[in-house]
Amino acid sequence: MTARSRSTAVLVTTLVVLSTVVAGGGIVGAQSDAGGANGTNATAETGVDLPPADDVYVEENGDAVLTYEGAADDTRTNYGLNVSEGLFHALVATDVEGSNDVAADMTAALTGDNLTGNGTLGMARPEALSNLSVNATGLRTDENARSDVAAAATVTGASLARSVPIERAGMEGNVTTTGSTFDADLAASAQLTQPLGQSQHQAYHISEGNGTYTLNVSQERPVFGAAASRWETREQAARTLRSQYVAIAESMNGSADLTIESYSFAAREGGRPRLDIEYSITYRGIERAVTDQVASSLTSAEDVDLSRSEARNVSQRLRNLTVNELSVRFDQSESSIEAGMSADLDNYDGAVLAALDVANATDMQSLNAGTMAGMGTAAGGAMPGNAGTTTGTASNASVMNPSAGANAASFNRSLERFRKQFAAQRAANLTREVSFAANVTKPSPQAISVDLESHTRTENWGQYVDELENRDIETNNLEYELHAATEGERVNVTAAVSVSGKNLLKQATNQMLNSSAGPQAGQMNEYVTAFREAGFQKAKMDVSLDDGRMRMETGAAFENMTALRDAFVTLEGDQSIGSVVGRTENGTTTSYVRVEDAVSENASESQVRELAYADDDTAVHLPNAWNRTMPSANTSEADEYLGMTGATSGLTGPGFGVVVAVIALLAAALVAARRRE
Repeated sequence: MTARSRSTAVLVTTLVVLSTVVAGGGIVGAQSDAGGANGTNATAETGVDLPPADDVYVEENGDAVLTYEGAADDTRTNYGLNVSEGLFHALVATDVEGSNDVAADMTAALTGDNLTGNGTLGMARPEALSNLSVNATGLRTDENARSDVAAAATVTGASLARSVPIERAGMEGNVTTTGSTFDADLAASAQLTQPLGQSQHQAYHISEGNGTYTLNVSQERPVFGAAASRWETREQAARTLRSQYVAIAESMNGSADLTIESYSFAAREGGRPRLDIEYSITYRGIERAVTDQVASSLTSAEDVDLSRSEARNVSQRLRNLTVNELSVRFDQSESSIEAGMSADLDNYDGAVLAALDVANATDMQSLNAGTMAGMGTAAGGAMPGNAGTTTGTASNASVMNPSAGANAASFNRSLERFRKQFAAQRAANLTREVSFAANVTKPSPQAISVDLESHTRTENWGQYVDELENRDIETNNLEYELHAATEGERVNVTAAVSVSGKNLLKQATNQMLNSSAGPQAGQMNEYVTAFREAGFQKAKMDVSLDDGRMRMETGAAFENMTALRDAFVTLEGDQSIGSVVGRTENGTTTSYVRVEDAVSENASESQVRELAYADDDTAVHLPNAWNRTMPSANTSEADEYLGMTGATSGLTGPGFGVVVAVIALLAAALVAARRRE
């Protein structure tokens, strides 16, 4: 199949694939100062040339209609794009192989400030899936933020069950944060089907007092090989512990007191010795030494631009962190495991701010250069060109990683945003609480069941939103729900999402711009510039699937579509695309691309063939030498579908990806086909 005959197939494939997109991406970037054709920022680097057409029909005024034909197979297509009206509308129906048991209905719509959506999906229940239940809801408004998730599933299959060596396993936890405190409790356990070896117990607990830190340890474990000599007597155990813990404190001009509360060392279980010991170590005078070392390291680091006073401020913030409790525990029997962790910290916000100060003062581009230089050295040779100097190293790293500067700038922007968010959290005393639980069981030798549950709650969320706005951070409202369940021999899913906020789409493109980097970043920036100049108004998409047949309707409206046109397609001189229309008739899909000012009036055939999209295989039809009705884009259908002539409040649909899909469809309609084989 030639590229010409593939053109419509490519378009239809794009329609089908992109209709499933439900997340932002694709057309990203921000305003650019680059100039371009027709008053837009499009350049030859962003647009592509039209490929040679099957036919060129020249009109008396010099306009031309290019046609591209291809076999439709089982697909019917009807689309139209009118640049002057700024409207796009498409209908596609096609067979989807292997989907006879699938039924789906989804609708999506997006304006500059709102995204809403809903959809349903039904499919045959897989034989291995005994039951499924998923319920997820969440919201984020100006006053509250919460989420709830519950899921349960049972899968059957003897081989699958045997491959998972557990009888049961579980994990649960609670994490609570405020503007200055952090509390967490986590626990996990498992009953296994295979032996683990000798039992053991280990527990560590750290607490902070008035200028002291106390470590309490409890151990009951086997001792292997030569290590036994270090624990054979109470005195030897004390020497071993002093060398491990006390020496550290003394090296920092501090002190440590060791107390052994209980001790036992005896041969058990076939003669292998076991240690059963409890001891505590109290540290004094080490906090200042640790923070002073941090300050010294920061001021001497070449990649960190902190003065001595700033470094001391960082170390002081670290000293303000209070460890009320930090503990971990682990217990193992012959075939089971239990573990846990607890943390209770005060004034952790100072440590976070200290980390932000260090990150902000760190030269990320220099770090990237050092990393790349290290990679080059590890690869077995120095890079050419001043490799022995710092400048040469950074230069070589820039060659290997041209996006390093952009990545550093993006990192700094993200850092500043996080700093503002954290400051707002502290000012509002925002409280977040997350609880979760997960369990895996085997209800029978041939089945595995999984249960998950998670809940998130907040306090003072309204004050937090106010503090964000005071720091020029815009917020959006979000509400979503997802439900899935087995019902007889079917699995049914329903979902809905609603997002609203001032300048929602502008926020999204700004965020994408800030994170765009790499060789293609410039091109992406050009595309988003064109998107913004086009004055996006609405996008909408409806997709249904039934009995193996998919039907999709989609549309978009812009105030100035010429910006998009010039970004996607490059034409010489004063030529411009006025419209693109596609129709399927008698098993053939034809794309009609109207090019305005293609040639001068009374142009000859040889002059027409000088055009880039007319080669030796293109049939040229001069004015008055052809009699064919050319279809036009049905703008009234597009208006009606998008609701441009009425109220807009009724638009609904899932997925921010609707705008990405529509833009990609516009590109496909404008380009029709990129190149010949």
